[in-house]
Amino acid sequence: MNQEICEGKLIENKKYVLNGEIYEGSFIDHDGIAIVQGDIKLGKTKDVLQFSEFLTAYEELGSQQKNACLIKKNLWDTKEIPYCIAAGHKKTAEINTAITTFNSAKLNVSFREKKSEDKDYVEFVKGDGCSSYIGKVGGKQEITLSDKAKVGNILHEMLHTCSIEHEHCRSDRDAYIKINSDNIKPGYEHNFKISSGETYGKYDFESIMHYRATSFAKTGTKTIEPLPKYDPQPNMGQRNAMTATDMDGVRELYK
Repeated sequence: MNQEICEGKLIENKKYVLNGEIYEGSFIDHDGIAIVQGDIKLGKTKDVLQFSEFLTAYEELGSQQKNACLIKKNLWDTKEIPYCIAAGHKKTAEINTAITTFNSAKLNVSFREKKSEDKDYVEFVKGDGCSSYIGKVGGKQEITLSDKAKVGNILHEMLHTCSIEHEHCRSDRDAYIKINSDNIKPGYEHNFKISSGETYGKYDFESIMHYRATSFAKTGTKTIEPLPKYDPQPNMGQRNAMTATDMDGVRELYK
């Protein structure tokens, strides 16, 4: 089972911003943090709900009033991501291995230890699920890891921090996989929304950013299936290593 899935209270039919685009749908309130797609942080739930009310009102404004800039590009402009690890974190060894693995891949962006003058940085913290923001949000932002997280789960969250989204939510995913909507647990449909981000390279069933066949599935069923011409895909949803496509996508973002 992938560890980067958070549980919580379902909040339905709200507007929210993800990676610069406005969506309408549901999300999970996980200990006061709004989560979509199992592990992507939107921000504090109260702030997301407040912003949802603003967006609803914003749509009702006349065209001459729509002059607000809602969100900026969220890449790390320094191409360095300062980080620290919460004291006593049980996954410190795995975090250090993930960082060494990531930096050794030479992806045009790297993680380095936080300095006292760094205002924007990542802190690896403990939680009962794994989650991350997409890209840089400013100030301190957390990568949350459960005690069950492995190096692959940590790399998955680190790629989110670099601004990489889920592979199975690519805009071209329907040419490669089938989402079995009837097999999705009620209330979890939002985890399969197509993202608006650009696609890089070929569709990668073995991407470390792809979910497994049974993610958010009713017992004994599958939510994600490769189309017949691409079946079988025994490594779909793997958390062993970044693929070449995963790494090329990061390089493309930070070239």
